[in-house]
Amino acid sequence: MQKPIVLVVDDEEGIAKLLRIVVEMWGGEVYVASNGLEAIAYIQGMKPNLIILDIMMPGINGIELCEMMRQHENTKESYILVMSALGDIDTVGDVLNAGASDFWSKPIARNWMNKLRALLKQVVEGKNAEDAKADSTSEAK
Repeated sequence: MQKPIVLVVDDEEGIAKLLRIVVEMWGGEVYVASNGLEAIAYIQGMKPNLIILDIMMPGINGIELCEMMRQHENTKESYILVMSALGDIDTVGDVLNAGASDFWSKPIARNWMNKLRALLKQVVEGKNAEDAKADSTSEAK
């Protein structure tokens, strides 16, 4: 199996560190950016399989960054997972309209590790966003 490349974009150091540990534990290669500008710099030279974004960050917020990533050659096909404490219906709609593949609420639920593991497997296998989302949901149960 190909090693998944994951870009985590979150200004909360604890969340970013936890995601790095979990993804590396499953054999992924992880890059961490604490803001949108750092993320944009990373994607100039890499094609991540999975991008995990927070919404509330300094400078470019996660929704704006998601829109930018959908336009960039290196990330237009990446699975983009947005994780945020902002879970109201309008925010989720904005996230999905910006091009995100899925939205998970913070704080992180108990089954998130199973869902993330299934998602990593699916994005490496080249499944499209809808197939990967469906598989990660069914494996988490």
